[in-house]
Amino acid sequence: MIRTATRRINIALCIVILCECIALALVPFAVPDIAARLMRLTVTNRLPTPAFSARDTQPPYARPLTLRDTFDTPSALWDQSNVTVQDGHLAIDLRLPHADAYSLWLGDPTIGSRVMDFRLSATMTQISGPDDASHGIRFRQDAPDSYLMVALNTRGYWSVVRSNFGVRAELVPWTYSHTIQQGIGSSNELTVDARGPRISIAINGVVVDTIVDEAAVRGQLTLAAATADTGAMRVDFDAVSGSAEGVAISEDFTDNTTTQFSTGGSYANDGAYHLRANAGVSVWQNSLPQSQTQVTDFDLSVDTRIISGDRDSIGYGIVYGDTGDFGHSILLFGGNGTVQLLQSNPAKATERLLEPMKLPMLDTSKDAVNRITVRKVGTTLTLFVNDLEVGSIDNLPSQSGSVGMILVCGTAPGEVAFDNFVLTERTQ
Repeated sequence: MIRTATRRINIALCIVILCECIALALVPFAVPDIAARLMRLTVTNRLPTPAFSARDTQPPYARPLTLRDTFDTPSALWDQSNVTVQDGHLAIDLRLPHADAYSLWLGDPTIGSRVMDFRLSATMTQISGPDDASHGIRFRQDAPDSYLMVALNTRGYWSVVRSNFGVRAELVPWTYSHTIQQGIGSSNELTVDARGPRISIAINGVVVDTIVDEAAVRGQLTLAAATADTGAMRVDFDAVSGSAEGVAISEDFTDNTTTQFSTGGSYANDGAYHLRANAGVSVWQNSLPQSQTQVTDFDLSVDTRIISGDRDSIGYGIVYGDTGDFGHSILLFGGNGTVQLLQSNPAKATERLLEPMKLPMLDTSKDAVNRITVRKVGTTLTLFVNDLEVGSIDNLPSQSGSVGMILVCGTAPGEVAFDNFVLTERTQ
């Protein structure tokens, strides 16, 4: 166990298989905007081609990095997006420009949630927001920023894009199609049929193209939406059906407790930053832009409070060393008063660097606020809870990456509020 005061111990690494929700999480995040190369066709009765611009570049933060947020008002430092089931729809709300979010098919016990071959249809309706936003089916996702996506917009265009750790390439540039119903409030059915390298795309029952995926991999299957230069948009998904590796998929979103797709989100409210998710799902958010907020050594403090959830299966805490490929460390506190340290890896089972242990200084009473303070220097992490030093862990991986907050839900949905976030980069 971790010893108190300044005594150091070495924690041997032991590999354990955790709940699928640790590695296969709902992760709204901001990504570079879709490339601006567009196919312009001379066709009447259509709106202009989406005029996507390059992602706005924010001046680099001063170093050493210091980030502070009391969440009294929403800020561009954190994502603001939600995926909910309401009134028979799966609704994706995005509040920031140049952001995206997705809802993950939770999979099947016999095949998991990563698939190669599938056929998926969904009826999609953009309820509000700009007409250069996009929505569609995102698939073969083997990292948060690595996937294929077939997207539509309300101007009547569709495209296929591949993202490889955030570097985007168009397999089909934005292309106008008369088969797409245009305008905010119009509904379109998108069908993607993937069999090995061959991918067939149909819109409203009409096959518009068949493409070849030269780098076909198994990956997650999601419903997704993205904003361009303007945020504040909502897309509803309905009548989702199909199959994945022979397992039937059918979802009408009439019951938010039994849906086959992940729900959750992140938003600033009442002076705190909230993370929420349904059962079997985790969601984490890093400070933005992620590429500019990476640190190696740091001091971090944040206040935490459980809003709802089963205290025996909910976890919350800190993510650090996030490289954008499901590789990061997780300092996870349980609602039952425990702490553990995990290492999430993109290509293998999650490692547990510290077995769950009880913390007497962690307040588990209803509505309790617990202040978490972390100091990471080299391969050593020192933990404080409510200003009391818990101890230190040595011989940890020394990794650089972004830092953020995480919620992990086991057998029940949950929500946690974070406040008074302060991250200070340490230099040696």
